[in-house]
Amino acid sequence: MLLQELTLDKVLPISLTEGRIFLLASHHSNGKNLLAFGQEDEFVLIESSSQALDTFQTWLDKKKDWAFGFISYDVKNRIEDLQSQHPNNAEFPLIH
Repeated sequence: MLLQELTLDKVLPISLTEGRIFLLASHHSNGKNLLAFGQEDEFVLIESSSQALDTFQTWLDKKKDWAFGFISYDVKNRIEDLQSQHPNNAEFPLIH
């Protein structure tokens, strides 16, 4: 579905039937946004491990399509020699 104007009255019915909606909002002058809805499969990483990013990359390689979601700031600890000592009170996954 391509929406010329993205308004709540157009998005809300989709969210009720599809469950998940992701908006990739452009801040460029062309103003084009991308709306993705529904879910074919998902990748969720709760705990970090030495294989975490490799497992995620394998999942992306098999998918060969768009993937919407988020990668937590704390994934930096797997990429660089950094550590966060703050508790994850919100209990968000590292990758979803």
